[in-house]
This record gives sequence, structure tokens and C-alpha cells, in this order.
Amino acid sequence: MPDRRSGWLITCSCGWTRELSQRWAAESAAKLHPKLSAAGVTHTLTIKEPPRGLGGVVHHPVAVRVRPKYGANQARAGPPPDAD
Repeated sequence: MPDRRSGWLITCSCGWTRELSQRWAAESAAKLHPKLSAAGVTHTLTIKEPPRGLGGVVHHPVAVRVRPKYGANQARAGPPPDAD
């Protein structure tokens, strides 16, 4: 069965998905998603191009791996000291 997607599909290793109508929007959302997600989660994003014509699916994945802000063995620093 042919793929019925009409837009650029973003999938992330954390389970998040989003379909956008334009390439620039998909690339922007892929960059923004890890920044808005919970700290300490590794995200591997893939962007799939929409199919062209009726001949099949064109698949050009773009993978982005983003490191978490805080690793499993790193503790967050406390709030800065109050300036009196």
C-alpha cells in the first residue's frame, strides 16, 4: 500500500512524532524539540521527506543526535547564591 503522508515526518527516539508541510518547518521543529524536552533525555531525530508522485516513497533520512544537558552521573548545580 502506498504511503499516504503529505508532509515531512519527524520521529524521535523518545516517541515524539510530528508531520509538517514544509521542509524548513520540519528542520526547525527538529532543532527545537530537544531544547523543549526534559533534561537528561537523549534524542535521535529523523526527518523523512514526503513521497513524490505515485511511483513510491522517497526516503532521505536526516538524523540528528542531541546529547542531554546533564548526564546520568552528573548532578545539577544548585541555584546561584543570593547576592546580598
